[in-house]
Amino acid sequence: MSSPTVAMAERLAMAPVLLAGIGAKVSPRVVPLWSDYIFGGSAPQDLSSKFAADFTNSATTVGVTDFLADALKTDLERNPPTFPAGSKTVVVDLPSRIGSAIAELGNPGSPNVMDFSVIGEIPGNIAGGVGKNQSACKIGAQPSPFDDDRTATGSAEVTRNPDGSLTAVTKIAFKVTDTIDLCPGNCGASIEQVATIPMSRWEATGISGDVPFTVEFPAPPRAVTTSPPPAPAPPAPAPVVPPAAAAAVTGEVTASFLQIRAAPRTSAPVLGMYPRGTIITILCEVAGTNVEGNSTWDKTDRGFVSDRYVSRMGPDAPPGC
Repeated sequence: MSSPTVAMAERLAMAPVLLAGIGAKVSPRVVPLWSDYIFGGSAPQDLSSKFAADFTNSATTVGVTDFLADALKTDLERNPPTFPAGSKTVVVDLPSRIGSAIAELGNPGSPNVMDFSVIGEIPGNIAGGVGKNQSACKIGAQPSPFDDDRTATGSAEVTRNPDGSLTAVTKIAFKVTDTIDLCPGNCGASIEQVATIPMSRWEATGISGDVPFTVEFPAPPRAVTTSPPPAPAPPAPAPVVPPAAAAAVTGEVTASFLQIRAAPRTSAPVLGMYPRGTIITILCEVAGTNVEGNSTWDKTDRGFVSDRYVSRMGPDAPPGC
C-alpha cells in the first residue's frame, strides 16, 4: 500500500490519462463519475435521468427480461388467472406471480443474477456484478452506505385467446443499486485493469472513495404465449349391454313321421325323420315349398322341416334364417 503522499502524486500524474482512456473506451458520459471516485467519492446519486436508456438497452437487461418473461409463462400455464365475467383480458402483478424469479436477480449465487458484465457498455462499466459486502467493508475516503441490489416490479396484461392459450405483454421496471467501488470489488478484465489496479491502490490508501448510486429503468417489452390447454378427453363410451338371450322357440311334431330335409323344399334330400310327439327346438324360420297352404319351414339342429306339421309351443316366433 502506498503512503497518502506517494498515492496523491501518482494520482495527480495518472488521473487525466486514465479518465481520458475511460472516456474513449466506454463513454465520456461516465468520466464525471470516475472523477468523483478518484478524487474522494460522493454521496449516493440517482442516475436514472442520465443512464436509464443505457441500462434498458444493455445485453444483460435483455437476457434478464427474457428470463422473467419465461418465468411468467410457466406460472400462467400452471396457474391461469381468473377473468372477470365477459372479459378476455386481465392485469396480473408480477412480484406476486414470479417473486422467486425476481429474487434471483440480486443473488450473487444465482445463474440468473443481474450481472452487468459486458465490456464497453456503460452498465458494465459503472455497475458490474452484485456485491454484498460494501457496507461491511469500510475502505476509502467515503465508503458506500449500502450493498448492491437488483429488484424488479411491474405487471402484465394477459389476454385469453380463442384456442384457450394466454398471451401476456409485460411491463417491467428494474431498479439497480450499486457502487463505483474497487475495494472490495472486481478489477475486471485485463484490458480494464490498466485503470482499475492503480485506482484500487488509491482507494485502499484512503484518497479515493466510493460513488454509490441507483438507476431505475424500464425493461424492453416482452410478449409470451402459453400453450393451448389439452383438448378434453372424449367421454367414455357407454358400456355395451349384450341383448338378452331370446327364449328358445319349441314345437311338437304332429305328423306320424316328419321328414327332415337338407333344404326348405320338398324336393331336397331327406336327412331323417321326427316321430309324432317329438319336441323340437326351432332355430329359425324361412319360406320354402308350400305344404297344404303353409310355406314356412322350421330349421332345427338336424335340418329343415315343414311348419305345417309342427305345433308351436308358446307365443314367441323364431328369427328369420
